[in-house]
Amino acid sequence: AGCPSVVIGVPTRHIHSHVGLVNMEDVENAVKLVIEIVKRLNKERVESFTAI
Repeated sequence: AGCPSVVIGVPTRHIHSHVGLVNMEDVENAVKLVIEIVKRLNKERVESFTAI
């Protein structure tokens, strides 16, 4: 069965270092994307993810 999921990655420099660098516009746009995805979720759409 599994669990439906979405991965939204933000480009980051030096990700394996103590300090990573991101463009704040990328972060803000990722947040906007998550908000829009959540706004469009409803019972039918969620159930369609696991429909066989």
